[in-house]
Amino acid sequence: MTSERRPPRGRVGLTRRFEPGDQEAVEKALAELRALPVAQLRVELTWHETSQDWPRSLLERLGCELEPVPVLDAPAAEDQLPLLAEAASRLFAAAGAHFSWLELRHEAAAEPDEDLLARAVAAVCGRGKRIALGGIDARRPRFLGALAARAVFAQVDAVSLAGGDAEDLARVRPAIGGSSGRLELWLADPRRSTDETREVAAFLSALGSVADRVFWSGERSLLSRLWEEMGAARLALEWPRLTARSRAAPHAVVFGGAGFIGCNLAHRLLRDGRRVLVFDSLARRNVERNLRWLKQEHGDRAQVEIADVRDARAVRSAVRGAAQVFHFAAQVAVTSSLADPVQDFEVNGRGTLNVLEAVRAQPDPPSLVFTSTNKVYGALPDLAFEPNGRRYQPADAEVRRHGIGERRLLEFESPYGCSKGCADQYVLDYAHTFGIPAAVFRMSCIYGPRQFGNEDQGWVAHFLLRALQRRPLTLYGDGLQVRDVLFVEDLVDALLLAQAGMDRLSGEAFNIGGGPERTVSLLELLERIERLCGGLPPLRFEDWRPGDQRYYVSDTRKFQAATGWRPRVGVEEGVLRLREWLLELTSRRAEQLATAG
Repeated sequence: MTSERRPPRGRVGLTRRFEPGDQEAVEKALAELRALPVAQLRVELTWHETSQDWPRSLLERLGCELEPVPVLDAPAAEDQLPLLAEAASRLFAAAGAHFSWLELRHEAAAEPDEDLLARAVAAVCGRGKRIALGGIDARRPRFLGALAARAVFAQVDAVSLAGGDAEDLARVRPAIGGSSGRLELWLADPRRSTDETREVAAFLSALGSVADRVFWSGERSLLSRLWEEMGAARLALEWPRLTARSRAAPHAVVFGGAGFIGCNLAHRLLRDGRRVLVFDSLARRNVERNLRWLKQEHGDRAQVEIADVRDARAVRSAVRGAAQVFHFAAQVAVTSSLADPVQDFEVNGRGTLNVLEAVRAQPDPPSLVFTSTNKVYGALPDLAFEPNGRRYQPADAEVRRHGIGERRLLEFESPYGCSKGCADQYVLDYAHTFGIPAAVFRMSCIYGPRQFGNEDQGWVAHFLLRALQRRPLTLYGDGLQVRDVLFVEDLVDALLLAQAGMDRLSGEAFNIGGGPERTVSLLELLERIERLCGGLPPLRFEDWRPGDQRYYVSDTRKFQAATGWRPRVGVEEGVLRLREWLLELTSRRAEQLATAG
């Protein structure tokens, strides 16, 4: 069956390598391509695979939706040349109806063999397909000149630069000689760094070059998320605005400032006339929307540094000249910490140490508020709890009346609890040992607008979204577990009070949450959501997860006594306000998708 190709949608494509027979990966890749969208896909194949039915079925499936470009490697030795010719013959015979371009990729060696590469090109030419010569390094002018002298560029239809940029394109044009007018110039994988923000910049630079096609080989990352959210053209326009910096030193630095809590705090500071530097890696899905919102609301007063707290140099640069620092940047999910405990520690432990060292290095160290977690107290195994209707309650009357206080012994559980607990203790120790002005918030459940909830973090928003979308919802445990919930505006009040009173609060840890007056069990929240949304999503129950607490309520009396802080937003009002924001968000998203379609 000959597939019917759709017309190309642009000059941007991706590169993928599929394991033979892995149809699931093919369908996943196609879904990603549709979301971006792109029209071309470089598909890496081996000579051995051409003897199987896999290339035919793969290219046939891909050809139904886009333009596949199979890639075969050039031989590295003389005796491999017949193998390449045989592989190309098999590929053309079995799957030639499903592609029009073939790329012959040269794997650059220390001493490249120009004669061998010229004969490899001749072996795949003249078969009714357009040929691209790939893997070319523009920084080897002698090699390029030797290929031109052998008329290699006159035999092919495109030259694909490996890891190149706009300067490489300018460099290769004179090297390929008089045939350059008809040759297409491609850039394959224009990444120059493993740093995701530099990857975005390199990719956008490639899009702005004279390249006829640009292929990117990255999987899910910051670039792919921004690309999917905005499209390549809009991303190219908005990226310089998002990352614009002025020379003025910011008054406050918010690490993790594009996240849920960070952007709400930054918005309050900016609204009050403060200058703010938002420092964020944009690693968490959807936070780029929060960043664009801040820029739309506040323009250039919202300075942006897209970087990672693991980058000590970037952290030092951000803190230099700051008056206040808020540190929210973190790996926030217990499940992710179990899957990759090393990354969890590097972000939460090492990243926090970078912030502390940057603060300590300042002539006049700025005051720092760090957000820790109630997970530093572990699963509270020594406390007895009993069911009471639709919730658990502590058997201890004092805990039932006031919640968990700061005198509670620390008992880290799960890699996430360990990494956040480590950071928590480092902040307190730097305050005591080095005298930097710093305080810790051990936070319970925060919720509110600008929160794109999921199972791992932001569960109140996650429950509401599932109900609004009528999508299945999984409860871990029995649903009787209780949390105190705090609306984000009340948390922002507490953060600002902590900074204002740092001379008295430095070196102290505070449990921050809604307290006993703002508690809710999972099942009780679902009852509220059912009333608000007119129904519940399909529910299923799974086993308890490591470190899950049956009951956690913050005793906030210590912070209240020190600052006079009191939460103002009740659970009913807060959930209603979050629901209204989520409705507006989903409606706006649907309109955007309809317009894009």
